[in-house]
Amino acid sequence: MKIGILGGTFNPVHLGHLIMAQTVAKKFKLEQILFIPCAVPYHKKNIRLADARHRLKMVRLAVARTPHFAGSDIDLKRGGPSYSIDTIQKLKKAYPPRTRFYFIIGSDSLWELPLWYRIKDLTRTCQFVTIARSKYPLTGLKKLAARIGPAGAQKIKKNFLNHPVVNISSTGIRARRKKKQPISQLVPHRVEKYIIKHRLYQ
Repeated sequence: MKIGILGGTFNPVHLGHLIMAQTVAKKFKLEQILFIPCAVPYHKKNIRLADARHRLKMVRLAVARTPHFAGSDIDLKRGGPSYSIDTIQKLKKAYPPRTRFYFIIGSDSLWELPLWYRIKDLTRTCQFVTIARSKYPLTGLKKLAARIGPAGAQKIKKNFLNHPVVNISSTGIRARRKKKQPISQLVPHRVEKYIIKHRLYQ
């Protein structure tokens, strides 16, 4: 069994996340992708997040019509800082022993990886898949190699999908909401309706 993991604040979830997930699912023949909103992003402590229940609900609305996508509350239930190694270890107990996990990130996150908690253990526990994002090439691999060794860094480089997907960011969506600008081309329709109904990011 092959399971993809797409974690993040999802503040809010957007079409870029869905396209990224579809791209990886097709390339690596994944049977399921879990969208996992974090409780407290320990390396982004200054970011203001919408309430966890809103972020989880938006994720579940976004993936509801895609059978092999699912929104998971595993990190929100645990609470506290969201460490990816803890999430993976818990998932490994919940799935059959031979399950292979693919941790999906954008290339803009590569420079942060050396700062991740127990990153060396994480790279041994699952495979990383990196999606190219505009203006973010394969940066940060030298720092990462110093932290986890050249073999680990090469392993991450191996699963690099070198074709940019839609350049959408949650930061940009929040900024547009503040200015009362439309976001209908950036998020799924059901997510847009939820954001408007609950007056999020105004």
